[in-house]
Amino acid sequence: IMDINQGWREHDGDNPAWAQPNFDDSAWEPVELADLGPADPGWQWYRLHLKLPPNRPQLALLIEGGVGAYALYINGTQIPGPRLLSAFGVNRPVEFTVPINIPGNELQISLRTHTPISYAAWHFPLFMTASLGTTAAIENQRQSMESDRLYSLIPALAFNLLFLLAGIGAWSLHRSQPNHSEYQWLGIYLFLLG
Repeated sequence: IMDINQGWREHDGDNPAWAQPNFDDSAWEPVELADLGPADPGWQWYRLHLKLPPNRPQLALLIEGGVGAYALYINGTQIPGPRLLSAFGVNRPVEFTVPINIPGNELQISLRTHTPISYAAWHFPLFMTASLGTTAAIENQRQSMESDRLYSLIPALAFNLLFLLAGIGAWSLHRSQPNHSEYQWLGIYLFLLG
């Protein structure tokens, strides 16, 4: 697996011609994809040019980016999967893999991004990481990243379930003691918190 977070070039705005592999992006600002910080609202493009070895094994690309916040182009062709969505469809970053089936040794990766104000308000990063490697290694890394993301949700889900149960309990206590309205409000608060 090769970390490909460095060497990217960024430019604000939107122009479909920027996806083409022969486009000159030398005047664009160099950035590190994993170190962009919280996403800024608006349109941005990111481009990376790589030269692959001639006798390479089957490769795959792994990008961890905001769902619905970017479209991926490989050598000027849009890849099915990640696509730009409305502000209601955009969500926190998740892992996406794509096999690299290109002729020749030149690989141009272009990312067309649009960050809605609602996504930027949560201070989510637009991208967290990008890697290139053999298909098996990239799949192992994707599974590991997915597990880390999902396992971190288990404590939050457990606490929220406890709040829901406590809210139902407080509401039930109010039903048995209608003179104590504080149980009703506590039940509603805990239920909504959960």
